[in-house]
Amino acid sequence: DGTFEISYSITRAGFYSLDISASTGPEGLKGTPAPVRVYPNRAAASTAVVVGTGLSKASVDHVASFTIHSFDLFGNARPQGQESFAVVLEGGWTQAVDGSSRSVTRKAGIVQDLKNGSYAVTYYVSHSGPYSVQVSLDSVEISGSPFSTYVHSSETWIPMCEPMTVVPIRLPAGENKLKVLAKDRFG
Repeated sequence: DGTFEISYSITRAGFYSLDISASTGPEGLKGTPAPVRVYPNRAAASTAVVVGTGLSKASVDHVASFTIHSFDLFGNARPQGQESFAVVLEGGWTQAVDGSSRSVTRKAGIVQDLKNGSYAVTYYVSHSGPYSVQVSLDSVEISGSPFSTYVHSSETWIPMCEPMTVVPIRLPAGENKLKVLAKDRFG
């Protein structure tokens, strides 16, 4: 019918010049060359990058943090935010006097959109131990997730410590022992 459909694919964001011409003549299509700006596409879970110490270690009683940098499927850095990243931590432990008790903590991290394609993540947990850190974009885990981190306990807090043996009220002279389970202020 005399019409042509021209298809092209550009995977790198940036400024380009679009020039359309026919093999039958030296002149190009009216209005070309034309400046074209190609923007990054939506962020992709497979290309997101996570950096920061809070991804591998943290301490009870301190806010831990790390940063998510978003890229599109072609590796173009996102110049703005507005993506739906979520962070969930699961793990930790508490120990009873007999050493048998273990509990699992599940907590969401706080994700702050920095409006430049990066996201600041902070979290605070009150139980020490190993944790898994799941980072997802639109409910799809990013590459490398879940990550492993270890939350160290804070300083020993005597009011929370528990004797592991009966505290004697009468002791013979000489060397004696008392075993105590050390705990931080969160137990």
